[in-house]
Amino acid sequence: MAPESKLSCLEEQNRTQHLAMYMFIALALVCDDYFVPSLEKICERLHLSEDVAGATFMAAGSSAPELFTSVIGVFVTKGDVGVGTIVGSAVFNILCIIGVCGIFAGQAVKLSHWTLLRDSAYYTLSIAALIATDSSHITPPN
Repeated sequence: MAPESKLSCLEEQNRTQHLAMYMFIALALVCDDYFVPSLEKICERLHLSEDVAGATFMAAGSSAPELFTSVIGVFVTKGDVGVGTIVGSAVFNILCIIGVCGIFAGQAVKLSHWTLLRDSAYYTLSIAALIATDSSHITPPN
């Protein structure tokens, strides 16, 4: 590899890092100035408590990137990324996000058996429905 191409590769990488940093800062500014006040107004008008609003919008916010990735993967690029993205995202949300929240809670968090059973049952039913829907497209081997 010629020194010029190595230098241009480093310059390209440096530009990419600067662009990513700029995008994160821009996203933070937009969220602080527009998104959070909008959510506060929505919660005010719907008479939602802070806990319900936080859990609802946290769930929507953590799942939105996977939704858009799946939509683009399935409909635009005609790839097979949809099912794997959805299932992988759900597993990540259940294991990592809830685990990190428990670690940083700063106190013992009591969970009711009913809540855990309900969420696990609905997740199991969702995966079963996904498998049943997706398996209709699978052809048996010859």
